[in-house]
Amino acid sequence: MEKKDNTNRHSTVTLDIAGMHCESCVGRVETALLRLAGVVGAEVDLADHKAKITYDPERVGIDDLTASVVAEGYFIDKDKIRDFKSKMECWGQTFNGFSRPRSYLFGALASIAIVGVYLGMNTLTADWYFARVQFSEYKWWVIILALGLGVQVTLF
Repeated sequence: MEKKDNTNRHSTVTLDIAGMHCESCVGRVETALLRLAGVVGAEVDLADHKAKITYDPERVGIDDLTASVVAEGYFIDKDKIRDFKSKMECWGQTFNGFSRPRSYLFGALASIAIVGVYLGMNTLTADWYFARVQFSEYKWWVIILALGLGVQVTLF
């Protein structure tokens, strides 16, 4: 749904966008929308996962707007396209960033790397025997640290 402004012939539409998780995502969506001829303004709200777009309906359509956002890798629920002044709704969005195997790979590599750094630093300061003894004594602390770093890298 859209709202027409008869004074300057611009319309405003609000799109629900799923898949945004950072300010970089906001910038990509805004840039993609503003690149379209006929888009006058685009304001993307990360907290609400919404984009308010002001555009000239004679030059660009809602299908073009949604295609631009989808081309950047985000998702739009076409049933939820609505007027800017309509009632705000809660919408449980799915976050697809965790389904990428690359994120898990980087997390696992970071976990392994932190254990390697721990063993390497102990080997450099003493010897391999000392590193193994220290690891066996503090293995639970090192493993928890490695898992924590792996989770952070996966989320990032």
